[in-house]
Amino acid sequence: MSAKVFESYTTTTTTTTTTKEMEETFRGGENDDEQNQGKKSLAALSSTLSASSSLSGSTTYSPTMSSSRFKHYLKPTVSDSPELVSLCQQYIEDKDVEGLARLARNRGLPPDLRQYAWPLLLENHPYVLEPNIIPEFPTQPVSDEIIPVRRVRNDISRYRRRLKPMIRYNNNFQISSNQSARSTPLSTSPSSPTSATANGTVTPKRVGEVDDTAALSEYLSESLEDQRFNVIQEAIETFLGKWGKLIPYESGITWVAFALADWVNPVYEMKKSSTSNASTPEMTPVSEWEPGFSFSTVFEHFMLVMFHSPKPKGDGPYGPCDSPITDRISSFLSVFRKMLPEISAHFDEEDVLSNIGGDEWLIWWIKWLGAKVWNLNDRARVWDMYLGWRPDGAKQESTYEAEIGIGTDPFWNVMELESTKILEPHLQHLFVCIALLKANKHTLLELDQSEIREFLGRVSKSKDTESIIQEAGESYRSWKWLEEHEEEED
Repeated sequence: MSAKVFESYTTTTTTTTTTKEMEETFRGGENDDEQNQGKKSLAALSSTLSASSSLSGSTTYSPTMSSSRFKHYLKPTVSDSPELVSLCQQYIEDKDVEGLARLARNRGLPPDLRQYAWPLLLENHPYVLEPNIIPEFPTQPVSDEIIPVRRVRNDISRYRRRLKPMIRYNNNFQISSNQSARSTPLSTSPSSPTSATANGTVTPKRVGEVDDTAALSEYLSESLEDQRFNVIQEAIETFLGKWGKLIPYESGITWVAFALADWVNPVYEMKKSSTSNASTPEMTPVSEWEPGFSFSTVFEHFMLVMFHSPKPKGDGPYGPCDSPITDRISSFLSVFRKMLPEISAHFDEEDVLSNIGGDEWLIWWIKWLGAKVWNLNDRARVWDMYLGWRPDGAKQESTYEAEIGIGTDPFWNVMELESTKILEPHLQHLFVCIALLKANKHTLLELDQSEIREFLGRVSKSKDTESIIQEAGESYRSWKWLEEHEEEED
């Protein structure tokens, strides 16, 4: 956010988001008379961040809210269950998207199978089938350069320099012909005196001959890495060519592309047979990997989910400083202030959200769904849940699914809340962020401003991701109960 906008933080008053307002914000409104309810302008968001507006506030909280500790539910991961891993494989084989979505939402996906599962889930995601994208700031003029090639290349170069990824591939590989028009498949059997022959033996070296196996392996690895970055760049440019007028380029788009590529490899292997002796189901490949999706398509689908906005009420969006993202951040800060008063008070004391740059971590956490700043394993587990989201997800599970423990949606318990509605992914994400902060409460309370910002800008791997997911659902139910209880008292 610009310095000019940030200066407005001290000129406005703090607002509070109610349950009804928040849910209407994420679902979109059907009643034009209520279109002004729950609107959060950038000025309102600024007030929440301002140094003059205490994050801790003066609201009276339920004792269970202010003193509760992060609970470890001791829930095993999906990979700990051979039955669930095998079931996931079967869903992929059968293209059973409904079953796959239920598994992804309730228990997550085995890491080795995301390569196959995510493209299927995205192709059939409601936000992809019926996309609705609203410009972040609709009144701002659109740049003439829809595809800023130089900026994209520079961001990719910075990514390479920062991470210096060491990508290892097996010798048996092939580049998909539909992955990239500019990608040239590399030979799967390079001609070399030391290359493996058809029967798996290696040609002996002659006396004095240099063993170039290591050099060849390094060359192939570098070539594949170059292919990977080229495919990612092309996917970004293709997306911008189609959606750039509604979603202008930002560096976050590149980071999202690489976060997606951590699990859906743009340059993937064609496994004709498995040479692994591992007996664990998660190491067993799907019988045949037939790439029906280019990485460019998968990336576009993911971006449609990430930037989905509810249909605007009346003539919305609102004013020149209003946007779905600022609504989202404002809602998060309102929940943060109410659910985690001790942490928010500490943030206020340390001016974590004040001054220029104080909101940078919020942008990465909320707008970019943790890309760049969250651990890749934790982020992927959370993304499983969002990609598996379906509006009618509370359907009855089969007897076998119940027996092996697929369980229920972590954000919705039909018996508890007497409803079959499923919470939208972007609203779920706010409470995942709350749970992640709660899980790191003791660490955050010991840090000063710069240390907190550094911590939130690169969150270490969670020791219990499943508990964070469960705690997020519990936090939502607690917040909803508290809001409704306060409304009854009023």
